[in-house]
Amino acid sequence: MTETKGLSGSTLKIIAAISMLVDHTYVAIFEQGYIRGRLPMPGLFTQESMLNYDHWVYRLGGFMRGLIGRIAFPIFCFLLVQGFIHTSNRRNYKIRLLIFALISEIPFNLALWDTFRFGISNVLFTLLLGFIAMEVVEADWNPLLRGLAVAGIAFLAEVLGCDYGASGVLLIVALYLARADRMLTVLVGVFSVFVLPSLSNLAAVLAYIPIAFYNGQRGLRLKYVFYVFYPGHLLVLYLVRWLMIRV
Repeated sequence: MTETKGLSGSTLKIIAAISMLVDHTYVAIFEQGYIRGRLPMPGLFTQESMLNYDHWVYRLGGFMRGLIGRIAFPIFCFLLVQGFIHTSNRRNYKIRLLIFALISEIPFNLALWDTFRFGISNVLFTLLLGFIAMEVVEADWNPLLRGLAVAGIAFLAEVLGCDYGASGVLLIVALYLARADRMLTVLVGVFSVFVLPSLSNLAAVLAYIPIAFYNGQRGLRLKYVFYVFYPGHLLVLYLVRWLMIRV
């Protein structure tokens, strides 16, 4: 049996999960802990209690968040499109996204904001709205009506304060429309970095390198692993920070 070259869906999912973990670790531990002054770090603040922007803790954010952390979301959007295309039960897919979005909301708020904040929603809500938007795009409706409905879903993502907001929903729709050609998918994704406000970080372009090597294979069965990993890693990060502050 010949080995299929390229990257499987599970490999892409692992890459995205690592990127997300790096990003959230910086926010949960370094931003919420050290930069907010709840954990001691020599030299991070000046004698006037001003943040020292030349300190390694602050500069580390450019690597962990500004570079590594920007890879995750485009890959998750791409994989959502693949899931939308290949799933045998879209209703169950949406229910699964909704259930874990609700489960993840408290860990998301605690880990990244240290409190529950209304109007800020985790990325699974963004993916759920993007999934619904793709259903609208392929519905047998008047094109103008479909366009207005997608715009309404994107607006709802902004109202709910979803991660990446309207930009996230529109990226999912754009990747869905370009799904038939891998090179077009990459070009659309790269273009989105320059036109969608919440994605305007050049490091996000790096996400389309592994996407370009996707071989169309599912790979390891990691469907539920990610759903558990998402709220799980957020809860662990919150508990780690809580212990660091109190020990």
